[in-house]
Amino acid sequence: MLRYCLTIFLGAFLLFQVQPIAARLLLPKYGGVAAVWLTSMLFFQLVLLLGYLYVHLLRRLTGPRGAWLAQSLVIGLGCLTLPIGIRAVSWEVEGSEIAGPVIVQLAGMVGLVFFAVSATGPLIQSWQALSHPHRSPFRLYALSNLGSLAGLLAYPLVVEPTWGVEHQRWAWSVGYVVYGLLLLSSGWQVRGMKAYPLEWHVAGAGSRPTWPHVCWWLLLTAIASAMLMSATNLLCQEVASFPFLWVLPLTAYLLTFMICFERPAWYQRRLAVSLLLGSGLLSLVLFHLGTVASLVWHMVGFTLVSFATAFVCHGELERAKPSAEHLTFYFLMVSLGGLLGSAVVVLLLPHWLVRFFEFQGTLLLATGIGVLATVVGLCRQQGRFGWQAGGWLFAGLFLGWMCVASVLITQAADKTEGIVERRRSEYGLVAVSDNGVYREMINGQTRHGRQFLSGPKRTTPIDYYDSTSGVGIAMQFLQSRAEGEGDSAQRPLRIGVIGLGGGVLATWLRAGDMMRFYEVNPQVVELAESWFGYLAESPGETAVVTGDARVELERELRSGSQQFDLLIVDAFSSDSIPAHLLTRECQRLYWEQLRPDGVLAVHISNRYLDLRPVLLDCGGVVGVKPLLFERRRTGPDVQECSWVLLSKNESLLADPRVREHQTQWPGGTPLVWTDDFNSVWPLIDWKFWVDWTSLQGEKRGRGK
Repeated sequence: MLRYCLTIFLGAFLLFQVQPIAARLLLPKYGGVAAVWLTSMLFFQLVLLLGYLYVHLLRRLTGPRGAWLAQSLVIGLGCLTLPIGIRAVSWEVEGSEIAGPVIVQLAGMVGLVFFAVSATGPLIQSWQALSHPHRSPFRLYALSNLGSLAGLLAYPLVVEPTWGVEHQRWAWSVGYVVYGLLLLSSGWQVRGMKAYPLEWHVAGAGSRPTWPHVCWWLLLTAIASAMLMSATNLLCQEVASFPFLWVLPLTAYLLTFMICFERPAWYQRRLAVSLLLGSGLLSLVLFHLGTVASLVWHMVGFTLVSFATAFVCHGELERAKPSAEHLTFYFLMVSLGGLLGSAVVVLLLPHWLVRFFEFQGTLLLATGIGVLATVVGLCRQQGRFGWQAGGWLFAGLFLGWMCVASVLITQAADKTEGIVERRRSEYGLVAVSDNGVYREMINGQTRHGRQFLSGPKRTTPIDYYDSTSGVGIAMQFLQSRAEGEGDSAQRPLRIGVIGLGGGVLATWLRAGDMMRFYEVNPQVVELAESWFGYLAESPGETAVVTGDARVELERELRSGSQQFDLLIVDAFSSDSIPAHLLTRECQRLYWEQLRPDGVLAVHISNRYLDLRPVLLDCGGVVGVKPLLFERRRTGPDVQECSWVLLSKNESLLADPRVREHQTQWPGGTPLVWTDDFNSVWPLIDWKFWVDWTSLQGEKRGRGK
């Protein structure tokens, strides 16, 4: 029995350790967007389903000895693919779609080993039901979820802060070998059994499943999985796609499995539904507060609603479990339901909905199931529909109406803001608003550039790119310097910009200057060219390169440096941070693309993360002092923003504009980010706050 426990715990631990490791390896390849993690979870659920199907077929087609030999062969084949990881690291991106390439990459990286480990749970439980017929195999299922929970929590709290990805993938590979030896040892106990007994049951187990049972299992697991994906999407799209935020909702999800199957008595239906109603209301409020509420509020709210939804669904799932004879089929259906819920959110709804309304829809379904189950239970207990059942029904209808009202309010807000076009893709939400005076591009919940429809402001730098901003000071310095160089009146400037937005920066160009934009989201390019005139009306030359900036800059470097006078990094989608664009390796790439006396300008405005320690280290990489420019909002056209300028040109320090607007660099220790090791944990603002001032007036985020 001890061998069963060790094997199933280690297998589950490895199963959920490899997920963030693999996604972490792929994240920079696809622009650092949240869709990489969501697609990874979908892939792992698909392989988990295949693993459960494999065990179910082994159960039907062969005996315990055959299953042991087959699993030993699969584990051995998996060893041939170790160590896990991308064999030849390449930053090339195949097209603009993310889901397909990510799934193909994951299949080659960890597909076989994940398949082998995914079969552990139902396989070991079936063996335990044979060798220890008087012990419930469902307790091993709870132990499996405990191992999964330990693996998830260990990654952001211990593994990621301690080891780089190279050490992580080697350590996991060693763990896989140990797991294989344990499984071989566990199967040794059933090696002499050529066939399963005709019947074996566990005391207290459920009855033989029927198709209504199967549909019920699928519905419950699909709703819990859909909420997990929806909550994760809302967290990562607005903040950052990094492991700590990945695992929070997933940890809550797995914790409910552990509670419901290890301690079924802990699932008290009315308590669980009460938690769902309260957390659902809180999460709807946070959905509309958006980025004016702190990260901690969002973490608490969306993790809590993920837990409550899964608690209700998995509690009902445990009550509907079958006898041990149908155990492998049961877990196969549980896995299939989870896959269906994830596939709807990740693959289908982004093409059907232009907002994240799947969150409200999933919450509505979960509330309906929980409240109806509570009402039916009360009616059976009391023999009639009493006032208690009526109270629960009213509470459920109230939250259901709040879900519908949330959708209606959001759609009404679009009309109020004058939204003329809205798009959704794996890169997030983008929209264009037009109030008759100016047009704005909105990425997520953040304003990313506006253009006045007429007047002198139409073609002048405004908002975060005016003459007193960090990038505006850099532009004026370079233009002043270029006027005295060469035989002509001025030397043309070459400027690179990572992040297009509405294209406001093109207004800084003079005749002969060239500006090259790098934009990862093709829909942003389409909207900028269709609704804004910055690119077409610029006096200089503009070009837009679609794709991840790091990918494209590395590709271009093979043919020679761009020799930019100025390289501007402002690629943040909403407040989400593409960490791979701020690592030391990427910083070296920037300096290779700059002229020796060029300037690097990085926009670090962010509501949730203090990026100054990372930029302080970036200055140390090339031996220059970073210049900080922080500005408060003083009017509708003077927005709050933070810029950092880095240059080897010492004359920049003597520029009077720099002296006038430079902010004293606060004390602090540089934070080293590399491709192998980077974490936002030390940068997070851990306070609970709501920006009530922004709720009273127009909230304007960073603009382009």
